[in-house]
Amino acid sequence: MPYVLTKKESYVHLDWFGTITTNDLKSIGKDLTKVMAERGFAPHVLHTFDQIDGMDFGPWAMFMHSLLREDTLLPNKSKSAQVAKSEKARSVCKMFRDLNRNPDIEMQLFGDEPSAIAWLQD
Repeated sequence: MPYVLTKKESYVHLDWFGTITTNDLKSIGKDLTKVMAERGFAPHVLHTFDQIDGMDFGPWAMFMHSLLREDTLLPNKSKSAQVAKSEKARSVCKMFRDLNRNPDIEMQLFGDEPSAIAWLQD
């Protein structure tokens, strides 16, 4: 798993690194489902992507993942803040955001963590 999951009081932080695979996308869904069960609600999520090397899958796999996540029922609306400074990381974030099909998840892309955290806590 190329991410570290840290539970904060008002959100969950996923710090991504290395090469992201389709198995990582499955793992994150399982991990966030566990956090949701522990807390009794869907937490907001802060993703930081600047330590990634890239993805080991193409846009088609991302699209298929978005179709699977479209029907995921959340007990509440949730925000997903993506922080990316490099162009490579921003491109990955834009694809995730643009392919998001779940109406309960609002995604925004940021260039710095303080702005992203402020949006999550607003």
